[in-house]
Amino acid sequence: MQADKMRGLLFITITRHGPKQGFDGRLSAQGRDAVKNFYNSIFSSAIAMPAPDIVVSSPIPRAVETAEIYHEAVIEKFPLSDLPLVQDERLSEKDTVEFVKELPLGHQADWFRYWYQSEVGKFAVSDFAKWILQQINQHSDDLAEFRIAAFSHGPVMAAFILRLEDILDTTIMLPTREGQDRLDFEKLFGAENGDFDFLSTLKIEFLTQWPETTIVSFGDTSIRVPLTTLVQL
Repeated sequence: MQADKMRGLLFITITRHGPKQGFDGRLSAQGRDAVKNFYNSIFSSAIAMPAPDIVVSSPIPRAVETAEIYHEAVIEKFPLSDLPLVQDERLSEKDTVEFVKELPLGHQADWFRYWYQSEVGKFAVSDFAKWILQQINQHSDDLAEFRIAAFSHGPVMAAFILRLEDILDTTIMLPTREGQDRLDFEKLFGAENGDFDFLSTLKIEFLTQWPETTIVSFGDTSIRVPLTTLVQL
């Protein structure tokens, strides 16, 4: 992809799906309620929130379900009956169930560190980065702003940020606490204090004044990332 030819204005939010049933299940009943309450609260607030131009999700059911609930909340707030809702495999975490099954029993509870270092994990991050680059390529010539609301999975989102940290020698996520390392499962995905708890979001912005870079934001941290770095992933 030719980064030096890109220009335009693009905003992408990528959100982890809501609470699920078990390791690889759909949204739980409580999870569906939590997602509905979350988005109903956002869209009923007095804070102006622009509508997306498209909603995209991983084809894995829990991500699709979260995207559908979000889509309904947007349509209720705005007259957008034609708002596209599509799926893209590149936002998925691939077959983590099969990967975990093949790990020794002693490694399964801490499976993310092995997935992250595996070819499966590397491929998932590469696909994820390719999807982001394609959106930049596709919309960089738009004269108006273009907003994408995407729904993905904690492991691929976390792995994307971790690889950016490695390549750019920087820190984006919260520092580790005593007894943890940066691949600690509880640090990343813990239900209360995990960096990538359910419905956590990372943001990608591409602005005309910086045509060789994109801005990646997670939590309170924003960094400018060369587009060539996304190609490396």
